Amino acid sequence: MVISRRAIAAFAALTAVTVQAQVYLTRSPEIASVTARIAGHDSAPPVIMPTAGDRLKVDFDRLGTDNRHLRYRLVHCDPWWRPSGLIDSEFVDGFNEAQADDGEYSRATLTHYVHHSITVPSGITPTISGNYLLEIWDDDDDARPVILSIPFGVSEQSVPINATVSPRTDRDYLGEHQQLSIDLDLHRIWGELGSPYTDITLTIEQNSRPETRVILTSPTGIYGHRAHYEHMPKLIFKGGNEYRRFETVDLRQRGLGIESAGQTPEGYTADVAKAMPRSGTPYVYDQTQHGRMLIRSTDTDRHNTEADYADVSFRLVTDPIPGHDIYLEGEMTGRRLDAFSHMTYDFASGAYRLTLPLKQGAYNYQFVALDRRTGQPSEGLIEGNFHQTVNEYTIKVYYRPRTGRGYRLAGMTVITTDR
Repeated sequence: MVISRRAIAAFAALTAVTVQAQVYLTRSPEIASVTARIAGHDSAPPVIMPTAGDRLKVDFDRLGTDNRHLRYRLVHCDPWWRPSGLIDSEFVDGFNEAQADDGEYSRATLTHYVHHSITVPSGITPTISGNYLLEIWDDDDDARPVILSIPFGVSEQSVPINATVSPRTDRDYLGEHQQLSIDLDLHRIWGELGSPYTDITLTIEQNSRPETRVILTSPTGIYGHRAHYEHMPKLIFKGGNEYRRFETVDLRQRGLGIESAGQTPEGYTADVAKAMPRSGTPYVYDQTQHGRMLIRSTDTDRHNTEADYADVSFRLVTDPIPGHDIYLEGEMTGRRLDAFSHMTYDFASGAYRLTLPLKQGAYNYQFVALDRRTGQPSEGLIEGNFHQTVNEYTIKVYYRPRTGRGYRLAGMTVITTDR
């Protein structure tokens, strides 16, 4: 049974069951295919390094034919993604409001949409490091509602980070976990710190998943100008499993991971091959993109405006999992565990099901079980946990300077487990 686009919009409009920071927040259900990329570095996290001349490029579609006038602004945030309370002149150069592009209508597609792009810095230039939200609103609406909020960072890269990850952990040896060890060189910001034990905040995420984020507010020890973080429970992560994959680059035939493809009067459809739980099965390596998506079509090189949409259906064949809600996780759902990504159990087919309108491309995804009692993911309940899994860990270092207000992002790095 295919869920209609109207039903999808209704799902997306519901209140999120779990509040997650540092994921894009869609307040308008017609917003789709949101990506935030560093230009020229599609696999990098959305963190601008001004010394490298980085530019953040945000792309998204607005389904339908109604082209609206959109504007945007920046909000400086602390490491917990709460507004810093700084006035605009403290973190942007000039006026903190700019017009988004005029938008481009889709061409020769069965699903009509308007594509928008925003680049930072461009109309607005951030002047200090830190966490930022790019808030976009509809200027044609007198209420000026925010329809999309994009998190990104600006890093001054003043703190070199040396980090390693190992399957030999304090919890098990070559088992289900991976453990990090982190060393920071604080020499360049030492004079701005009151105490390195209280003024440094460290965050770590696995595969850009907000629900995996841990925050460390004190190191294990300080040696000279170096801070060490090791043998801490928060540095131990479940190994998880490699992401699943499928492709809809050609909607006229079955692509990778697609069981069937078709067309209705409303548009294209695609059924992802039925999935089974992988917990309790042997680990199998697969080269993935850690949950990312890539918009592309074999019929055009103008993917932004000429790639079409399909109603893509997912099935997880298993008995009902008591006390848990099942979600589809990946960049295609904004890394959100909410009503948009929530799967419904169909007793007739014995499977959890969900249908989403997705633009043509290559996608990574996995299934996450959320414990209704604790509100936390039950890691590995569906996908399993393996120390061999190739994971990305994004490490960010923040500090609050004595001579300024707000938290600065002193450094960022990404490490990947070796096979």
